[in-house]
Amino acid sequence: MMKLKNLFLTLMAMLLVVSAAAQSRKQVRQYYYWINQAELAICDSNYESANECYDKAFHIQYPFPKDLLSAYSLNLKITKDFDRIQKYAKQLVECGDYELSKRYARNGEVDTQIYSQLQYIESNYHSLCDTSLQKYFERIIQKDQSYSHSWGMSSQSEDSMNRSVMLDIETIFEKYKKINTQTAGLHYQAYLYTPAIHYIHTGNHDFQNFIKKHTLNGCICADVYMELEDEYLWWKEVTTTQDVPKDPNGYGQGQYYFNELGGTIFITYPVDVKLVNKHRKKLGISETFEDLVKKISWEYTHNILRWHSITISHYGDEEDDAAEAAKMKQEIDAEHAAGDFHRMYYEKGSKTNK
Repeated sequence: MMKLKNLFLTLMAMLLVVSAAAQSRKQVRQYYYWINQAELAICDSNYESANECYDKAFHIQYPFPKDLLSAYSLNLKITKDFDRIQKYAKQLVECGDYELSKRYARNGEVDTQIYSQLQYIESNYHSLCDTSLQKYFERIIQKDQSYSHSWGMSSQSEDSMNRSVMLDIETIFEKYKKINTQTAGLHYQAYLYTPAIHYIHTGNHDFQNFIKKHTLNGCICADVYMELEDEYLWWKEVTTTQDVPKDPNGYGQGQYYFNELGGTIFITYPVDVKLVNKHRKKLGISETFEDLVKKISWEYTHNILRWHSITISHYGDEEDDAAEAAKMKQEIDAEHAAGDFHRMYYEKGSKTNK
């Protein structure tokens, strides 16, 4: 009888764990839904709706760094909603950002009331981050940088060192159960991303499951995981074939799909957009590749808010870059004339695509 009772209790505990995980993933999906709606609303100049969507997302979970910064910038640069500026500024300072007034002063036109309030917030509010957690991340990035600047080491040694850094990151997530912008600050994902890129570029992929796990539970932004996964697929293709890489058929997030050159952003559509969108949906995000194109083209042409980082390519000096960009635009124009629209480009400041 005792054995049956213990078995029952064990099964109940397992059920509770599974139920909690399912609920957590549901909340993460809801968060991404409202963030996507907010960003699309901004692209459509629906700023009041965007603010309402940000409110709903941030009520579900503490925002990722890029989302908190976007909500703050929306109101600082576009709506001039003083109450929201104050609210988000306080959150940013509590996440360790004390450069708000300095960055605002560099923007040109300065509202003295907003500037004074930002200075007041920086002076009277303090970071609520876990300093031991932040220092842990900082030590890891220092360790990674010391390795990446060690010239002449064997590939085996480089692989071992990169693996050591990734194991340190895994240890952090095991030790600190609640890792987010509020506890780790605005830069913790960058401290994760950079070592992961170095690890991927030595041909390794085994830590992607770890990153995916913490993406699904809401600790790591989906953009980080998708960019890393697409980078791995792209890098694998380049190093394996020694040729121009083919569509990685990943998440539509990497440099194969979006690339800046000579003041122009070039966009390549996946061969199978439905497959890419399926992959994105499985990760819990509602943002489709088409949504992503709309946002990135808006970011690039309006130059007000930035949600995504784009790889900048170089073929030499500025003249070389401009010449290569002009060549690529001619190729794309010829493709469009022939009815092929799998590639497009946007020139900086232009409100129309080609």
